[in-house]
Amino acid sequence: MEIQILSAISGRLRLRIPRLNHDSNYATQIDGELKVLRFVTGIRINPPASSIAITYNTKTISDTKAKKMILEAIAQPKPVVSTSEELSSPKITSDISRLKSIALTQDKTTPQTEEPLSKKLSEPIIAKPVETRVSEATLEIPQSEKPSSNGIAKEQTPSNEETSLLQESTSIYAGIEGHKNDTITPTLKLSSLALAKRLGISVQALIVRSSQPNFTQWSMTKDPEGIGWVLIKSLNKYYSVSSV
Repeated sequence: MEIQILSAISGRLRLRIPRLNHDSNYATQIDGELKVLRFVTGIRINPPASSIAITYNTKTISDTKAKKMILEAIAQPKPVVSTSEELSSPKITSDISRLKSIALTQDKTTPQTEEPLSKKLSEPIIAKPVETRVSEATLEIPQSEKPSSNGIAKEQTPSNEETSLLQESTSIYAGIEGHKNDTITPTLKLSSLALAKRLGISVQALIVRSSQPNFTQWSMTKDPEGIGWVLIKSLNKYYSVSSV
């Protein structure tokens, strides 16, 4: 793939990628890949000019490392999969069945002060496609995409369906020994490929590790920012975990 660096100053990188001019799916893919990089504060794609401008927070990452991670994300973007496709996959059926089995066991030992979790899991889930929009033809960073005063960009709000599944999974996760004080962050999520790159391991190694009980603690030791992660199988995504 042809990628030409047009300008590179501290905190801002501008590239020319001919493929942007005729492949809208590719533009959507790299937009999604760049948004999962926490140090990125702004993305502006100009398809007619075959260019993209990225701004990032130099307080949290060096220019050299930021440039390397941005180019890697652009060179190997993952396919965009809509929420409706994820929820209709065979994985969702097996994962919901597993959660129901655990919930039924908990219902027998937990005082019925509220609606049982097993009943909540029996309710149907209606998924809607997630719309992804590519920025229009200007290289100026709009006010809404600029970082806040503390240098952290705003996170994307999860959909109602995703929020519902996260609440159910969080309830199960909190019942596991050693995770009672952990909270899943709904706005910080990564795919298997993106998290594997972040932790510096292969996707196969990540899949094996994520099935082990101490995965969250182990991922903290590998993450460049010391963040712990947990796999929510029903959404096929890894979410960050914080302790309270």
